Amino acid sequence: MNQHDHPPLPAEIAERLQDHPPEARQRIAHLWQALGAAEEAPAAAPDTDAAWAELQARLSPAPAPGRAAAPAADRAPVRARPARRHTTGRTTGRATGRTAGLALLVLALLAGLWGWTRPVTVTVPPGTRHHLDLPDGSRVELNSGSRLTYRRGFASLPGRPAEERRVSLHGEAFFDVVPDGRPFVVETFNARIDVLGTRFNVRAWPGPAQPETRVTLEEGRVRLTDPAGTSALVLSEPGQTARLAAAEPAPVPAIPLPDALAWRQGGFVMNREPTPAVLAEVQRRFGVRIEVDDALTLADSTSLTYWRAAPVETVLHDFCLAQGCRYRRTSQGFRLIPAEPPLFSPDRR
Repeated sequence: MNQHDHPPLPAEIAERLQDHPPEARQRIAHLWQALGAAEEAPAAAPDTDAAWAELQARLSPAPAPGRAAAPAADRAPVRARPARRHTTGRTTGRATGRTAGLALLVLALLAGLWGWTRPVTVTVPPGTRHHLDLPDGSRVELNSGSRLTYRRGFASLPGRPAEERRVSLHGEAFFDVVPDGRPFVVETFNARIDVLGTRFNVRAWPGPAQPETRVTLEEGRVRLTDPAGTSALVLSEPGQTARLAAAEPAPVPAIPLPDALAWRQGGFVMNREPTPAVLAEVQRRFGVRIEVDDALTLADSTSLTYWRAAPVETVLHDFCLAQGCRYRRTSQGFRLIPAEPPLFSPDRR
C-alpha cells in the first residue's frame, strides 16, 4: 500500500478538527498519511488519543487543552522576533509634509517675485504735498493730487539694476536727480524728459483744462521729446521753460523760478492761465469741489499769485474779484454764481 492508498483520518479525529481552518485540517491529513503504518504492519485500530496528542505536539508549541504536552526536546525552540515598526504612514506623512513645504516655498518665491515686479506707486491726496526719496538717492517733491510710479529698486530683477531709471508722472513734481551712470527718464501722458543730473520742475495734467507737459529748469540740462521721438527740445539755462501740448515741444517765455516753484512753499502762481486750469488747480490744492453756475460766464484766462499758503476763501475771493462773480458754500465745496446787480440798477425794480 502506498501513501495515497492510506485510509483517511479516523472519524473521531476528523470530528475534533471541524473547528480548525481548512488549511490546518489539510496539513493534519497530510501528516496523518506521512505517519501511517508500514505496508507489512498488521492492520489494527489506531490509538486515537496517542495520535491526536502527537499531532497537536507537532502542529502547535502549546499543549492541547486537557492533553499532555509533547516533550520539550521534540519542540523547536521559539525565537522572539522584534516587534515590527509600522513606518509606512509616518514616512508617507513626512513625504507629504516635505512636498507641501516645498510647494509653499515655491509659492512664496513666486509671490515675492510678482510683488517685486509690481511697480511702486505714490499718490498724494489733494490738499497735501509729499517728499519722496527714490532708490538711487534722487529726491522728488510731489504736488497735491499728483501720482508717481517707478520700478521697485530701479531694478529689472532683484539684484539686477535696470539699464535706466524711469518714472511716470501724473501731475506736478520737482526733481533733484543724482547721477549714477544710468539715464534718468520722466514719462508723462504726452512727453518724455531725459535728464542728465539736474534739478527741474515738471507739470503734466492730462485733463481737458490744460492738457500739456511743461518743464521749467532750475539747474543742469533736460531734453523734452514727443512720444514718437521725432522732435526734441533741450533746456540748459536756469529758468528756461518748454511745453508740449501739440505735436512738437516748443519753448515758451521764461517763467521766473519763484513763480514756477511757488507751490513748494504752499502757494501757487497762475499768470494768464486758462480759467478752467486755474479752477482745477484750486480744487486739487484744497481738496474741494468748485461748481460754476450755468448762468455765470467767466473770462477765458485768470491770473492769481500767492507766494505762501492762503486759505481757500481768500483765493476764491480774489478770483471772484477778477471775474466779477461771487461764491457760496455747498455741502461738497463751493459754487460760483453771478454777482448781484447794483442796488440802483435799472434792472432792479
